[in-house]
Amino acid sequence: MNEMVQERLPLFVMMMSVPLFFSYQFKRPPDFLEGIPFVVLWTWGIVSALIVPVLAVAEVVLLSRLWLRRPTGDSPLMWHGAALLVAVAAEICFFLARRSSGA
Repeated sequence: MNEMVQERLPLFVMMMSVPLFFSYQFKRPPDFLEGIPFVVLWTWGIVSALIVPVLAVAEVVLLSRLWLRRPTGDSPLMWHGAALLVAVAAEICFFLARRSSGA
């Protein structure tokens, strides 16, 4: 895999997972979050809901390839593992928010 993709994928996964942690707030946004800021954040959240599962699968594939290769020196395994954990936690938060009553 391209070295640049391998280095930046964990950061991208974590960045795209952020709006999913705010899923409860997107169901009932605060009063100050109106207009363009809400549209931008809501759009980012919708895109994240679609792309984070794909990115998580890519992280699993890359993590397994790195695990089998066992790189020496500064290993990126920790960053890819952390990104995978963040993505899974964000997806869990998103699904819990979807199932909540919204009260």
